[in-house]
Amino acid sequence: MNKASTAQLRKIYALAREKGIDNENLHSLLYNICKKEHLSEITITEAVKLIDSLSGKKVPGRATGRQIFFIQSLAKEFGWNEKRIAGFVKKVGGVDNIHWLTKQQASAVIEGMKKLKEKGVDVYG
Repeated sequence: MNKASTAQLRKIYALAREKGIDNENLHSLLYNICKKEHLSEITITEAVKLIDSLSGKKVPGRATGRQIFFIQSLAKEFGWNEKRIAGFVKKVGGVDNIHWLTKQQASAVIEGMKKLKEKGVDVYG
């Protein structure tokens, strides 16, 4: 397999900077998408997937728009800010960004939020 080009790697770093993603979170995304720990190890195809993800394009296996919308709707109902949402997504889904969730992880986050709502847990604090 051909390694990712220098241009692709530059694009990945530029998109990460543009989105405010630090190096640790970029590598977390890299591992979630490519199952690799270093950008120097990725192929051209994996680089395309990573660029698409950073660009906000749909990546196969990722959470659907409806799932993301539902999570954001529940979070808004709870009065959660972005940091609080990210913390819950990290705890339940194991990723640092809501858009990096797989369909299964998103389902787990949704179910967790629904349980909080059903139990009447103080989600506003």
